[in-house]
Amino acid sequence: MLPGEESMLGAGDIHLWQVDLADERWDSGQVVLHPQERHGMDIERRRARTALRLILGHYLEYAPQHLMLIRDELGKPHLADKPLHFSLAHSNSCALIGLSRVSLGVDLEREDESLNCSRLFDWVCHARERFSLEALPLALHRAFYYRLWVAKEAYCKAIGLGLRKPMTSFWVRHFGRGRYDIVDPGEQGGYRLRYLPSLPGWTAACCSRLVAPRLNCYWATPSAQNNVLKLSA
Repeated sequence: MLPGEESMLGAGDIHLWQVDLADERWDSGQVVLHPQERHGMDIERRRARTALRLILGHYLEYAPQHLMLIRDELGKPHLADKPLHFSLAHSNSCALIGLSRVSLGVDLEREDESLNCSRLFDWVCHARERFSLEALPLALHRAFYYRLWVAKEAYCKAIGLGLRKPMTSFWVRHFGRGRYDIVDPGEQGGYRLRYLPSLPGWTAACCSRLVAPRLNCYWATPSAQNNVLKLSA
């Protein structure tokens, strides 16, 4: 069931939509895409963008094909003249879309068991996080890497810098009972982090300035009605 008026996005809410990009039914909705979206992306990105437009159109009660998705001076995508923030991430055959009234970032990653993460820690791990890493058994290093990666990429998206922000310049701080924030000497603080429930083999996180956001999670699936692709949940 799609969120109705009683559960639509409030000031302290974050709504999270998971999308199965292996579902070929998304392809029949590509009419909602702009030409450069249809021709400048691979099939999974087109399906993710189709789902994003349908979801945004539902919340704004606006035709998804007429939404103007633009980028700011830092390259962060946003809606032109619409009071709704979004973040889109996709990995392999799954996408995650976050919606809020404040700036946010989401990320998810499919865990690769063959990944040699030891060579990547120099790129992603702050000096303070090295102490936590070195205290872990080797068998847990891969999970630690993915949790760091999704947390940091979600934060970089929230502040609009993406991967231009060096991940070693800030750190993820755990302050008890599943609560995390971002400590970044180079930016104004106040960003909180939530790790998200996800499918086995996936890691996901969401970052925003909301101290205690109300999270609502949905599965986005396509539904053809009268030869028009609709969103269902």
